Amino acid sequence: MAARFSLRDLFLLHVAAWLPLGIAALWGVSGGTGADDFSFNYGVALLYLAAGTRFGMHYGRFNALNWHQKLVVFVPLIGILAMLVSGDARLGLLIAGFAAQGAIDAWGGYAGVVPDRYVQARLFGTGLIVATLIVVILFG
Repeated sequence: MAARFSLRDLFLLHVAAWLPLGIAALWGVSGGTGADDFSFNYGVALLYLAAGTRFGMHYGRFNALNWHQKLVVFVPLIGILAMLVSGDARLGLLIAGFAAQGAIDAWGGYAGVVPDRYVQARLFGTGLIVATLIVVILFG
């Protein structure tokens, strides 16, 4: 996937995926209701999307991957665990899930499993999402 898109395009795709979360955070900071729930639900969807994208990159050669590269399939379980708790703890678990996904992506780049521009764009998107979820916790 990354070979088809420039780094700029990948960054724009991440911003486009983040935009509803950013709007919800602004809504919550300005006193709007429901921003926490939307941010959580959309955040879980983004976590699944991130894991699914990474899994799709390895489809067909999954058995050839190292154990640490296979961890990507377990990251969405953090989103499921987050659904079992309430309040800010669920957003905290979601942040942990994105941190895990970011670490797996960074390691994949270091190990040469995924292209560098993919890692750069994913870490940008992960940072943007985590920062937004922290804003939602602090001000939402």
